[in-house]
Order: sequence, then C-alpha cells, then structure tokens
Amino acid sequence: MSKPPILAEMASLRDAAVDDVMEMSDEELHALLQENGENLKAIASSMKSEMREAAARVVREQTKPATSRNESGSVSSVIRPSIDKIKRLVRDVCTREPGLSLAFREGKAQTDADLQSLYDDLVATGALKPDDHET
Repeated sequence: MSKPPILAEMASLRDAAVDDVMEMSDEELHALLQENGENLKAIASSMKSEMREAAARVVREQTKPATSRNESGSVSSVIRPSIDKIKRLVRDVCTREPGLSLAFREGKAQTDADLQSLYDDLVATGALKPDDHET
C-alpha cells in the first residue's frame, strides 16, 4: 500500500529540510538558530537528554532477558541482590570508577525499581559482575 500523496510530499519536504541542515556548517546553523531567537543551551540540553534516554532504552532492550524461560517453558526471574546490597555495590562502583557518574531525575529519591534497573545496567555494561558478589 502506497502513501497518500500528501504524506509522500510531507516526507519529501522533511527529507529536503534535513539535507539542508546537514549541509550547513556549525557556524551557519548557530547563526540561524540565534536569528530565530532559539535558546542554544536549552536545545543542547534537550538533545543530550534525549540521546541519553535513547541509549538507556537500547541498553535495557539488550538486557531485557531479565526474565528467561527455563526448560519447562515457565518464566523465572533473574536473581538480584537485596536493595541494600545494590546500594552498596553502586556506591562501591562509583568509588572504584571515578569517571562514572550518575544523574538522578529531578533529584528525587530512587525507587527500588530504579535501583534494580541501575544494577541491571551496570551489569550489562560490565561495571559490575554478578559473579563477583553474592546475591
């Protein structure tokens, strides 16, 4: 099934606009954004946040087998350490790896699910090895 003509035209215009932007130098793009009254720091911050979110989604997708099927076909959960142990492990990793930094959204307290997800991410990236500590 083909796209309706208006959607095809809009896609073509969008692609042409992207091509135009990609051909601009950094200086030209900066000047254009300033002319239009755009807040460059806000744009950069937003893009940085979106890129981090996208990267985190990829890591979560790649490590999604947080549940796995055993031979009988039933689902078994991955065994993680206790929340207190996860907190200690995260603190230890941050101490051991001074280049590693964590940012928490809006400075709010982290839920148990947030800490479990952080643990999974640290294991997926190799910063933590599940075999190095008891669960």
